[in-house]
Amino acid sequence: MENTIYDDKLIKDGQKLKRLYLLYIDGDEKECDCCDETKVCASIEMMWGDIAIVCKDCLQLIINEFGENNE
Repeated sequence: MENTIYDDKLIKDGQKLKRLYLLYIDGDEKECDCCDETKVCASIEMMWGDIAIVCKDCLQLIINEFGENNE
């Protein structure tokens, strides 16, 4: 599985630069960087090279912060 979000404002040599990259969701349980619980998590690479390990529950909490009025 590979999903990449590109930044339209970061362009080098005519190419959009990677900003956020879903490395994988392999089904193994890992410690979530947000809630510190051991769950199945997504491994996300940031544009500066750090890897975030985030569970679905924490991702959903982030999504919920947008609310229905912010779509």
